Amino acid sequence: MLKGAGYQVISASSELVRVEEMPDEVQLVIVGPTVETNAALRLISASKQTRPDVRIMRVTWRREWERVGSEVSCFSEDGPEQFLLRVANMLDSPATGGLA
Repeated sequence: MLKGAGYQVISASSELVRVEEMPDEVQLVIVGPTVETNAALRLISASKQTRPDVRIMRVTWRREWERVGSEVSCFSEDGPEQFLLRVANMLDSPATGGLA
C-alpha cells in the first residue's frame, strides 16, 4: 500500500531489525500489529535512542496500546485511507519534544 502511494519502503522482521544499521534516509518506522508488545517497545526505544529524528507509528488492533511508545497510533479498523493520511501527516510535520 505504501509503495503504491509513492513511498520508498524497507520492511524488516522485528526479530531481525538492527536499528543502528537503519539507513539514513528512513524517516518513519511503522510497528505493525503482529509485533509482540515487548518487541515493539524495544524497537521503539532503540529507534528513539539511535535515531531521534525518526518518527514512529504503531499500527494496532488494541485500543489500550494507543500511542504506547509512539507518536501516533493507527488502528487496523481505521482503514487504508486513514493510515495513509497519518503517514503523510507525520512525514509533513517535524518531530517534537524529542520524540522519534
